[in-house]
Amino acid sequence: MLLAVALVLVGVAQKAYRFSLPTEGFSTRTTGASDRPVFERNLLGLPSPLKPGDEFLALEGRPYESLADNARRLRPSELEYRAGQTVHYTVLREGREVTLEVPLYHWTPEGVAHAFLQSAARDALGHAANALAFLLATYVFWRRPGNTTARLMLLFYMVALVVFVSRASSAISVADLIHPLPYWLAVAAGHSIYSYLQAPLLLHLCLTFPGPKPFLVNRPWLLVGIYSLPWAVFLADALLGSAGFSFGLVGAYVLAGAGVLTHTFFTA
Repeated sequence: MLLAVALVLVGVAQKAYRFSLPTEGFSTRTTGASDRPVFERNLLGLPSPLKPGDEFLALEGRPYESLADNARRLRPSELEYRAGQTVHYTVLREGREVTLEVPLYHWTPEGVAHAFLQSAARDALGHAANALAFLLATYVFWRRPGNTTARLMLLFYMVALVVFVSRASSAISVADLIHPLPYWLAVAAGHSIYSYLQAPLLLHLCLTFPGPKPFLVNRPWLLVGIYSLPWAVFLADALLGSAGFSFGLVGAYVLAGAGVLTHTFFTA
């Protein structure tokens, strides 16, 4: 379970680092079509011209798409973005583009606590179900630490915990866009981990419950393929400049896992 512990530690460390960056103090969600941040709530309670519902368009005249593209290509931004500074955000407010002078702050312990509470409240039922499943997985692992299914189940829900921590306050903030490292930490722990680790874990878990499937025992290459395929798809998406294959792959893994569980239900 060293991998599970390492995942959680890395997840917490990357979020702690991102909370050390300057902030306008708002939580954000992303729009479905463009992924641009939409400001939701002032978590710090400090003065700001931003309003809930404002959709981020640009920083100092640099469009969101340009900032994100630079971060993806590992190009640090030359824009200054420091706590105590005032910067210009262009936002979409009620159908109109508005440029605002936005003060930047440091995160406070109260603001961080509000960020996690709001993230938990955003999907209270889903997070409560995940928390219950995590406790169950921990109990099963405690009772059967040598059982493969118990290990995989605990690892699966630890990955879910990493995602929750990473997406607290925002999946990707404006501060994350300024430098490549925070951007890629946010993408890896809050987005890509679904496709590249959690989906294969789910299928592997289904293939070992309540015991390893006979066709799996003497075919270790099959597990190698299950965990390697997402990375091959990622490479194809990168070469083609698309994300369609990765999204489709998650659905394929879920359907495959459901098929395996259905077969198990009628045969085991």
